[in-house]
Amino acid sequence: MPKIVLLLGEQPISSEVTRHLQAADHDVRIAGSAEEAIDLAYLFEPDLLITDAELEDDYTGIEVSQAFTFAYRKRFKESRVLLVSYLDEGERNRFPCGSNVIFLPQSAREVIDAGLALLEQPLSRFAFGSQAN
Repeated sequence: MPKIVLLLGEQPISSEVTRHLQAADHDVRIAGSAEEAIDLAYLFEPDLLITDAELEDDYTGIEVSQAFTFAYRKRFKESRVLLVSYLDEGERNRFPCGSNVIFLPQSAREVIDAGLALLEQPLSRFAFGSQAN
């Protein structure tokens, strides 16, 4: 059973994503903060982290993703990370090229589909990652 850590700020989207992934027989843990998501990376050893790029606490989604990836490099070698952003075109330029951010509209279905697609990819395909649009 694939394990997923979910850190999404918007409750309706987070609830819908969780419901669909659990219905697809995935073990989903919801992190309430960036620090909790990082702790879960060490304790729960998830197959996938889904996080917002912009978070309300002291971390960004990129920083959480880097900590998650670091946790996996210590134990394994690779990880799967889906960074979700609802930023407009001007705000997207703040993220460096190659940061593997998927820019999505506010659609839980697109987050679910992107997450499931990542889980189907062999780990050898990822060093840090998601599919870039």
